[in-house]
Amino acid sequence: MDRTTPIKPMGILLTTVYWAIPAAILYIAHYVLVPRHIEQSGQPYLVGYLAAYVSTMALFLGTSITDSLGIALVFLLGWLFNIIGEELWFRGYILPRQEHAMGRHAWIANGLMFTLNHIWQPWNLLMILPGALLSAWVVQRSANTWILILVHGLANAILLVVIVLNGFGVKV
Repeated sequence: MDRTTPIKPMGILLTTVYWAIPAAILYIAHYVLVPRHIEQSGQPYLVGYLAAYVSTMALFLGTSITDSLGIALVFLLGWLFNIIGEELWFRGYILPRQEHAMGRHAWIANGLMFTLNHIWQPWNLLMILPGALLSAWVVQRSANTWILILVHGLANAILLVVIVLNGFGVKV
């Protein structure tokens, strides 16, 4: 937090408002939405609780971020979701099913699909393709998604390091 910028005092009324809004969101999430989710989906309480907890804590974080360190924290969260989510989805869920349909060549379809999933980054597609094909091949041959979660995480960590360093005032 930048302490050089003067801050406004927060009296009892504003303190109450700043407490009441998140408290109400947490109460509604846990005592209204979670039970409704359990009733409608039949999923265990833990699933509803985690969804409510993570989303409300994300609201706290999102509304409290005011400087580049906060941006680094949000990027870190996104980075974790990106790496674990993409790899579990494409390599852990889809690739085994593609293997049942396409046999030993499923890694080709999986690598191409992974690459095309990044169509929103057209400048990056040619760079992603070789790694996506190799990654799908390695996961198919080893039957181990964790290898790729680690490799993908390290490859994408470079940008995260730059953002964190900038958050601490080291201009990179």
